[in-house]
Amino acid sequence: MKKKIFILSFFIYFVTIASGQFETIPDPPKVNFVSVDTSGFTHFSWQPSDSVDVVAYIIHIWTGPDDTRVVDTIEGRFTTSHPWKEPWGNISSESYSISSLKQTPGGGKESKLTDPHTTMFLKLSFDPCEGTMNLEWNAYGGWGDNLSHYTIYKRANNDDFMPISPVVNDTSFTDEDVNPYINYCYYVEASHQDGRKSTSNMVCDSSNMPRRPEYVYAIGTEFIANKQVKISFTIDTATELDTYYLIVSESISGFYETIDTIIQPNGGSLTFQDELAGEIPYYYQLLSMNSCGRIAKRSNISSTIQLAASNAGSNNILSWNSYLEWDYGIGEYELYRSIDGGTTELLNPGPEPNDTSYTDNVEDLILISGAQKFCYYISATEEVGNPYGTGFSQSNTICVLAESNIYIANTFTPNGDGLNDEFKPLLTFTPKNYLFIIRNRLGNTLFKTDDPEITWKGDSKGKPVPEGTYIYYLQVEDQQGIVQEKTG
Repeated sequence: MKKKIFILSFFIYFVTIASGQFETIPDPPKVNFVSVDTSGFTHFSWQPSDSVDVVAYIIHIWTGPDDTRVVDTIEGRFTTSHPWKEPWGNISSESYSISSLKQTPGGGKESKLTDPHTTMFLKLSFDPCEGTMNLEWNAYGGWGDNLSHYTIYKRANNDDFMPISPVVNDTSFTDEDVNPYINYCYYVEASHQDGRKSTSNMVCDSSNMPRRPEYVYAIGTEFIANKQVKISFTIDTATELDTYYLIVSESISGFYETIDTIIQPNGGSLTFQDELAGEIPYYYQLLSMNSCGRIAKRSNISSTIQLAASNAGSNNILSWNSYLEWDYGIGEYELYRSIDGGTTELLNPGPEPNDTSYTDNVEDLILISGAQKFCYYISATEEVGNPYGTGFSQSNTICVLAESNIYIANTFTPNGDGLNDEFKPLLTFTPKNYLFIIRNRLGNTLFKTDDPEITWKGDSKGKPVPEGTYIYYLQVEDQQGIVQEKTG
């Protein structure tokens, strides 16, 4: 009985195949990409089905999580691409799948659907306060972990599209390179690790905003009084903004506070003055502000040059902070000096552009000329070539007094030969009070004066004294009120 049932079942299966009612399902194609062109038309690319009896491909659009709708049928097994002339790519992101179709006596047999590929839909918004174009798009779907990166393409007015930035793990981008009154267009390109690409729709917007300055440049700082400084800037004259904030800090990377505001249309030159609280470098920056209260352009930082000086015997030691910050750097420093309130002169050779210290040897000026007070200031000039103008800065003026030193020889020869014929203390300062006495070994006073310019000529009451040993006594008070006494 079991053997008869087996034979009957086999007979039914054979009849079904012979009559053409049993059909295999064809293999689906392999989707390369789904892409959107600049007109919003969707383009499909795939690899042919492995089933040799496929006669067409059917494109499906997903209308819900479990629902699709046929949008087109493309004939030919070896047809592998199709442009769909419906600008849906400009409206939203869409998901598509493709199936294979083979012809059968019953009308046709369709394969399973491929995994969906989702187009990128790009959105664009212009922020007139920040002056930026903000891009956002959905991730391309269909490549999974094989998606390599996104590339943003940009066009200004009627120029060609150019790539501006690769984006790896993000679906948004802020374009800050935006100029006023220009129509910008963008699209995004997704790249597969094997080189396949898919593009988004194209979006455009105009940057209707006041023209911000192309440059706000700090020319430099100049001390115009002991603790008063002038800060100079030059601004693009084509700007349509007119509000500027001056900010200052005691540290280049520290907290900056606003100390002045000014309204000036059409850019040009701007100068400010500031009263300094301390003898330290200060750092300034000028901000161009738009109507939203946002910073449209920052200047370079401009620092004061704070000069310090000290006396070390026959040397005056000068030091200063390097000026910040010119685009072309420091071309040269020039160091100026005046002596006892006299004419200011340029020291040559002076400091090098990379120097921040200088030693001025003033021994001859002290000993020969009796110089006491030395005043200095230093200026910095930018290296030539800056199209905004050559920067210039000048430090504070600093004065230093020579040390109150006294030099007294231990011999002299008053023999009338014109060499070493007179004897007196050599002072590096002008004394407030002065007393100089010469005595012999018995203690008798031979010479006495309160005038530091009068010298002893080796005589007593107009007559030369004999060669021998004599005793001097000196009492002197300097300008600081310090009294020194010397004997020998």
